[in-house]
Formats: sequence, structure tokens, C-alpha cells
Amino acid sequence: MTATLHAITPSSAGIVATCICAAAPEGRASQATAWASEGSALHQLAEDAAAKGWGAALAAVPPEHFEKAAGFDLDGLAKAVGAPLEAFSWGVGVLYRPETGEGLLLGEGLTREEAHAKALALLPKLHGRWVVGLLDLAAVAQVDGRTWVLVPDLKTGRQRPPPAASCWQTRIYAVALAAAVNARGARHGPLWMPSGEFPRWDKEDLDATGLFEAEGVIRELYERIDALANTAVELRPEPIYGEHCTYCRQALGCRAPATALARLNSDIVQPDGSLLVTEENAAAVYHRMKAVQKMLDQAHAALVAVANAVGHIPLGNGRVFGAYSHSERETVEGRLFVPLAEKLGEDVARDLLLKVTKHHVPVTALEAAYVEAAIPDAAARKGQGAKKRRELDELLRKDGALVDATSERVGSHYPNKEKS
Repeated sequence: MTATLHAITPSSAGIVATCICAAAPEGRASQATAWASEGSALHQLAEDAAAKGWGAALAAVPPEHFEKAAGFDLDGLAKAVGAPLEAFSWGVGVLYRPETGEGLLLGEGLTREEAHAKALALLPKLHGRWVVGLLDLAAVAQVDGRTWVLVPDLKTGRQRPPPAASCWQTRIYAVALAAAVNARGARHGPLWMPSGEFPRWDKEDLDATGLFEAEGVIRELYERIDALANTAVELRPEPIYGEHCTYCRQALGCRAPATALARLNSDIVQPDGSLLVTEENAAAVYHRMKAVQKMLDQAHAALVAVANAVGHIPLGNGRVFGAYSHSERETVEGRLFVPLAEKLGEDVARDLLLKVTKHHVPVTALEAAYVEAAIPDAAARKGQGAKKRRELDELLRKDGALVDATSERVGSHYPNKEKS
């Protein structure tokens, strides 16, 4: 039997385990996200810092990721894993054969492309179906006198990643690496590194028995994947919509959102048009609602693309969908206090700005606070709002604290009229 590389890598196995349709050969690959780009940059930072030192590694980080990189806690990473930085191997490539549980080490310091090329070079000497993967980092340690592998997977996103017990990616990596180096156990899981906080490693321990059981589960998953390729499209199971769809390679060609829309309508819309959401169907409704939202986002993006290509799309009643200029008033940071203090006094001006200022001062919130501060008595305030708003507008414009800002937008509007 000629050796081949499996299309499903450890990083996509979790999605396939949730929805087997994600393994189907049809569909289009989803685009890389800004989060993926940030994650790759921080992975490279950690590897370079271990080899070249922190200063040199930080200097090589792309500017758009520098702020996040500056808060990357390498020492905390080592403490969370329980091994010194020098004990780690970075960019470790592995080959794994689910059918037999064999594992091969491709080397370290590899990129994904290099790991794939090395795997292809080994194929003539092998047989069967092999899974190729690239570990962020790994270490070998002694646990109760036995050799174990430590396999954390760096996660730099804003939200806590799923627990290790549900992380197919690191479990496959751990089983593959343990097989490749003849380890008797493995500790794996996502290592979350939130900016400015101590890293948190949610880990799962697999002793010899745990490794054996994990091998069986992984083998079963890949057998299901292979069976799907030989199943006619009309006989395949219905796709399942959920959070995993965000990262699915088949997402753009999947029928799950449309199925979710139909089920959302049939399951919760009552004959009188009211919606019925209960404790029993709430989770299903949530996932179907997210599917519908995703469909609407895709439809809006398509509308924008058409409008950009052909110009305005007539909507009826004189409205069109297309590009337009949007004008609105904006406050200028750092220029508000002086004119307000001159008019109301420093204490009142300070209290007013503390009340409405976050990172930006909405003009409407500032107007309401100004009217209230200028006329403390609610009864006397009646009928004076418009006058006081005009007064505030003139006051702030005179000192350059309020300006008109114009931006280009795409949406529904009446032609030849600015939307504000």
C-alpha cells in the first residue's frame, strides 16, 4: 500500500469530531483571520526569544502585533508548564499513523511548510495513511520515574480556550509524540496566555493506559473520516452548526446555516407568529440564531460587493443601497475642558466630563449633560433644550473642540442626500 498524508490534520480534527461533514472534500477553504496572524507572530516570538534573547525577538515582531507581544510572558509560560525554557523544543514536526499508533519525529525548529516537505520525503519508505502535524513546543520530563512528553499549545486569543479534555489537537499531538519518542505518558492541553496575566495551562494527563485509550478514539475518528469520502453526498449526515463553524474549512460552502434557518423557523415560530423558546430548546435556538446571523453577514458582504461593482442598487420608494458620505459631529480630545470651564466653572465642567467621558465623548451625551448642568432645575429646563444645545455647539466650535467629520459608508440611503 502506497503511503499517503491524511487531509485532516490535528488542528482540524476537533472540528471534524464535532461535525463529520467538515471533512468532506467539497467546499471552499475559509480565509485566514487577524487572530491567526497574531497567534503565528507570537509563536515565532516565543521561539526566537528562546534562541536569540528577548530584545532581538521583540524587534522582529510585525508592528501590528507589537503591543500584544510586549506583554507576552515567557517566564510565566515556563512556570505554568513546569519546565525551564531551555528544556523546550520549538516547532516540532511529527508523523502519526492512526491505524497502527506509530509515530515518527520529523525534527524541530520547523515551519509548517518544512514539516510537510519532510513528511513527503519520508513517504517512499513508509506505508499506510499518516497524519502530519507541527507542535508549537514540547518538552520531555520525568513523571514518577517514567518518561513523559509535555505538549502545551499556545493560545493568545481574548477568550479562554476549551478545556484540554475536549482538545483533539493537543491529544493527537501528545499521542503522536509519545509514540515517536517511546514515552510512557503525556501531559497536553491549551496554554492560554492572556495579555498582562499569568499563563494558564488547562492540562490532561495520559498515563500508559490513557495513551492506549486515546489511540483507539483517534483511530475511530480517522476511520469515520475515511468512510465519509466513500459515501455519496445525499447519504451523508446533516451538518451541525455551532461555534466550530468559525474555523471550518468547509464553512463557505456548507448547507448548515440554511438548515439552521429552516429549523429555527419550524421549531420556534408559532402559528400566531410568536416565538417559543424554552429551557429544552434554548441551546439549539442559540446555535441556529448564530447560523442565521452568519448568513446575514455573508449576504450583507455580497450586497456591498455588488454595490461597489455596479453602483447603487434600487430598493424602492426612492431609496438605494450603495456608497454615500456620512457626516457627523465629533468632539476633539483635550479641547473640551477649557471652554466648558469658562462657561460653567471648573468644578461643574470637571463633573460634567467625568459623567460622559469614556474613550470618546458622544455629542448627544455631552449635550444632555450640558443642558442639565446649565439649568439644574428640571422644571426650568423645559423648553430650553434646543437653545442650550445650539449654545454648546457655538461654544465648542469657537475653540475647535467640536468639528464635522465626514466618512464614506455603504448602506441604504436616499441618493444625493447625506445620511447622518
